[in-house]
Amino acid sequence: MAKQFLSDIEIPFGFMPNVPTDPDHLVNKAYADLLGGASAAEFISNAANGSKTLFTDADFTSPGFNYETGAGQIAVYFDGVRQDSTDYTETSSTSITFNVAVEADIKVTIFVGATDSGFSTQALEITEYLGTSTAAQSTITAANLSPSGLSFVAGIGAVELYLDGVKQSSKDFTENGSNQLDLVSPIEAGLDIEVKVSKAIGLASNWKEISSAFTAVDQDRIFANTDGGSFTITLPASPSIGDTVKITDGTGNFATANLTIARNGSNIMGSALDLVLSADNDSKELVFFNITNGWRLV
Repeated sequence: MAKQFLSDIEIPFGFMPNVPTDPDHLVNKAYADLLGGASAAEFISNAANGSKTLFTDADFTSPGFNYETGAGQIAVYFDGVRQDSTDYTETSSTSITFNVAVEADIKVTIFVGATDSGFSTQALEITEYLGTSTAAQSTITAANLSPSGLSFVAGIGAVELYLDGVKQSSKDFTENGSNQLDLVSPIEAGLDIEVKVSKAIGLASNWKEISSAFTAVDQDRIFANTDGGSFTITLPASPSIGDTVKITDGTGNFATANLTIARNGSNIMGSALDLVLSADNDSKELVFFNITNGWRLV
């Protein structure tokens, strides 16, 4: 099958009508267009078989697909390419019908906004890991790929595997834990391996006020209120490169009641020490780099 290459995305020619080509609708290996608020939910389906047009809650890898029809709450992607709203019908609150059958092995991703206000500032991040196969290779791990740090959430369809540029069916491998792919059949030496891992990120998550012990997640933006006394905010466990947490003194009280940022097993600025904020009106943005350097202050 002939292929097109648009902004680093490989698209089978003719797999769907009205495939957008403008930059606002393409996911590249950095960030996609804006889609969804901080509370948007992501649903992924690998059920496309070349004849299927109707997708319901049962077709997605996680339960709970539900939205309000006609409220602009959903954003639909095929293998990372945003689909126009004219390409499908919001059939019911738990189903969607495409005008044309979705080609086999296309990953369908739908983001559902939690409120009628629709989408604001969530994006899809795709990280690419590259390597070369060895003779009779049957597993793909972080050790086989560059950059280091292969990590994914298993079982939600977030991983795509390409061999010599050809996308492999999800039936050709299994996700073992959070950083290994087990191949159904061993592969020969010298093949170009490409693993793409996607995740939803909040480019501008809503700020939240925190006044007691709290464990942050990637993209949290926190007003810390220590008027009631000192407490600890714990950084995410097992962070990936680019994970970000921003914390600011919401009440200008850190000098009186300190805030501790617990490292949760990762270094902060290369040191295995927690970070204590003790200056009024202080603000810190932490971005994770790697195991050695850990969280960096930017």
